[in-house]
Formats: sequence, structure tokens, C-alpha cells
Amino acid sequence: MVSAGSLFGDEVPQRQAGGAGGAPAGGGSPAQQLVATIEGGEGESGGVFSSVKPYETIIATAKHPGKGIDVFAEPGDKHPDDRIELRDGQKGDLVFAQTKRRGKWLKVMLPIRPNGSEGWVWRGAVDLSVTDWSAKIDLSDHVISVRQKDKTFQEFSIGLGQPDTPTPTGNFYVTELIQPKEPDTIYGAYVFVLSGFSNKLTNYAGGNGEIGVHGTNDPSGIGQDVSAGCIRMRNSAVTELTKRLPLGTPIEIVK
Repeated sequence: MVSAGSLFGDEVPQRQAGGAGGAPAGGGSPAQQLVATIEGGEGESGGVFSSVKPYETIIATAKHPGKGIDVFAEPGDKHPDDRIELRDGQKGDLVFAQTKRRGKWLKVMLPIRPNGSEGWVWRGAVDLSVTDWSAKIDLSDHVISVRQKDKTFQEFSIGLGQPDTPTPTGNFYVTELIQPKEPDTIYGAYVFVLSGFSNKLTNYAGGNGEIGVHGTNDPSGIGQDVSAGCIRMRNSAVTELTKRLPLGTPIEIVK
């Protein structure tokens, strides 16, 4: 049994209620409006729904996040290989990014170690949606490029991990959006928690070394290697992204 832990420990426990993480009752955020719910579509084409474009990602959201979700090693297995739950203190959605589909089974990226872990979940245990947003982080250039469909929306300068605690490379996705109680901290205005983990730190600030994209109270570190592995942005930039990127957005990190 695995709980999706956080690099940030108990320092930023308040999950953002609106924006990419979900909107208050009676409304809908811009990010939510960009996520179209998939109805039907039981066929398979290239591992995804035939109606989904190459630049789109299917997001699987657990129907009962408080109970967690069983993950299987292969489609049709009788017994789960693992069970993914919300991290301690996490509230709201438990999401996964789909990479393949086989009948009533979905192969999804998992927010656990080791980085790049995948598993199969039953279609009936999740609700499906699709996003056309994505982001690519270039460690060499200290830049995050945010894309909608196949076009660049905007690029932002970023701070990265120090040589002893480098930012890991790989394919990840956004698992959670957090708004710190106090915005004037190292985490800034918002934190996008990712599904990836530090390759050097197995615990940090009470958490388990999970990586995040967040704001900062010290913009002098932008463009530098200054963090314990997270990606730092200006508060104005990360705030802008909360209006755009839903949970489940794929994030690629390259050298």
C-alpha cells in the first residue's frame, strides 16, 4: 500500500480548492473549462481513444479517492499488485495520466518510486477527461515551455536543483495543486506537485522527496541551480499556470 507522499512535508498542507485542482461548488475555473469529459469511446487506437489528438493526454481520476485505487501488474489480473492512496493530509482528487488502453483496462503513470513506474487500473474505477496542455522543462536552458495543443503558450525562466540534489529527468504529471498558507516562503504562491521523486533525497521536510514546480520568495534564484531538486518560478508565472494546467498535465524534464 502506497500513499502519494510530498516533498514539502507539513509546511504547505493546504490544497488549492480552485484552479487546476478543482473549483468551488457552483463554478468552474478556466482550467476546468479546458478539460473536456470523455463520454463513451470504448475502442482502442494506438493505445488511446481514437478521438484523442497526439498532443492530448487522457486523465484518469479515481471515483473514490478517499479509498485509494487498486493497481494491477497486467490487465485482467485477479489480484492487485499495489494500491495507491492520497498522501497523508492530501484532500481532493487522486489522478493519473494514461499511457495506454486495453479494453476495459488503462495503463497509467504512477506517483510512486521508482520514477517512471506504471500500472493498470480498471476503467470502471476512474472518470476520464482529456487535456491539451503540457509542459517541457529544459535543465540546460533553465526554461519551462508550456504548450497548448501543438503550439507554445509561453516560456518561463526557472531555478533548478543544486549539483548535489539535481532535478531528475523523465516523464511526469501533475498530481496536486497546493496553495501555501503563507505565500512569502520558499514555496511561493502555489505548488504543482509532480509524480516524480528526487534521486538523491528519500525524505525532505517531513515528506518523501517528491518533486514540485512552485513559486518562490527569492526570485534571485531564477536561472540558477539553487533548490533541493524542485523547479522554482516567479510567483506571477506559477500563478498564471494555475489558470491553465489541470491535474494530470504531463511534464517532461530533459537535460
